[in-house]
Amino acid sequence: MNDTIYQAWHRKLGHAEYRLRITMAGYGDDEAAAEAFLEGLEEAHPEVGAVISQDQVEETITATFSLSATNDQYAFDLGVTIWIESGVASGLSPNEVVRSEIELVQPESAQVSEATAVPA
Repeated sequence: MNDTIYQAWHRKLGHAEYRLRITMAGYGDDEAAAEAFLEGLEEAHPEVGAVISQDQVEETITATFSLSATNDQYAFDLGVTIWIESGVASGLSPNEVVRSEIELVQPESAQVSEATAVPA
């Protein structure tokens, strides 16, 4: 990972933003469950800006949200806590988690576009 000093410093202090996706079996075609889960996320953790999606073919429901953390492991640990607390708030019965994904969200100012070097 090639970080600038600024990016590394912010990540160390917990200012790095991560996006998490946690997918659970079931509820793939249950619109009421999706609404309940979103309401649970908004009630328990409105700060994460959650979005719920469903896959009828795979019969899964996915919560996508973001948070700040010191590193990806801490972000994942926080994400699991948010997932559990929001699930309890939703009133849905928990099912097996079938997939989890985490990614570092690069701020637009930190994204460097590729440039072609022109010989002098």
